[in-house]
Formats: sequence, C-alpha cells, structure tokens
Amino acid sequence: MWHSYQSNRLGAPLVTEAVRVSLKDLIAALDAEIERIQARIDDLFGNHPNLRRDRDLLTSIPGIGEKTAARIIGELPDVSTFASSEAAAAYAGLSPAHRQSGVGAKRTHLSKAGNAYLRKALYFPAIVAMRYNPPLRAMADRLASRGKPKMVIVGALMRKLITIAYAVLKSGQPFDAVLAAART
Repeated sequence: MWHSYQSNRLGAPLVTEAVRVSLKDLIAALDAEIERIQARIDDLFGNHPNLRRDRDLLTSIPGIGEKTAARIIGELPDVSTFASSEAAAAYAGLSPAHRQSGVGAKRTHLSKAGNAYLRKALYFPAIVAMRYNPPLRAMADRLASRGKPKMVIVGALMRKLITIAYAVLKSGQPFDAVLAAART
C-alpha cells in the first residue's frame, strides 16, 4: 500500500527534484523491506512442514495463490478451534447480518464483526475465483441470475472461499472441484 502511494506521489506534477530523489530513496527502502519480509516468510514455510502443507492445501483452491495462502494461515487460528466452517466465516466477518428496525426489515449485509485483514485478503481471490474456479463461477452465475448486485456476489464468494479453506485445512485433502460443486 505505502509503496504504491509513494509511487503515485513520484508521478505527481510539479514534484521538485529534491522531493523526487527522496521519494525514490523511500521506494527503494520499501522494496528492500518487502524483499526481506518475503524472504522471512519463505524461510518460515521452508522450515515448518506443517505450514508448508497448509499452504499447499490452500493453493490447491483456484483463486488462492501463495500470498493469499500465507495471509490466511497468518490470520486464521488453527481450524480445530472452530466448530464449523460457519464459525470460521463468522471469525472473518463474512456472516450475513440481518437488519431490522421495528416492523421494517432492511437488506442483509456482511456483519464485518470479525478479522478485517482476513476479509481484505479474500477480496481479490474471490474475484479471481469468480472466473477460474468452476464451482464458484457457477455460484456467481446463479446469484447474478437472481439479480444480486456484484458486491453481494463477491461477498458470497469470499464467504465460500473461507469455508472451502476451512474444509481443506480440516480434512487435510486438496481442493476437489466435484465435491465443492456438490456443496454450492
């Protein structure tokens, strides 16, 4: 985030040469720090077979890459602490929250009473899964055919991704599209 912010500032009009040099130095320092942290993450997965196994299980899900898998592993407690996939979704703040005031009911939305970092980590993977994960693509098509707005669909796919992540971690088995299609 800070890297792109500083890069945008570098491209702004009327930036003096002194500021440009300072921004380039700052961007270089951020790049070096990103590389250092990524090396530490790689070492962590290299030295811990259980973490590596969990990462491999998560990356078997179309839409979840290595960076997202690392974020899920870092933000989601051990799946054995959850009673169900619904509890894992609630932990991430991806449960539906019904709003009602008096006699009038309002539209349902995501509760967002959960781990915001985990929700954020699942946003773009849900968009990718909408295109490349056949069971989730079918789910998105069904929701779209019912007239659901795009952001509602993305939220539903984020919830589905965390429940699938829970299932593969809990079972120790890689993603199975046929099994996932039967459950969507």
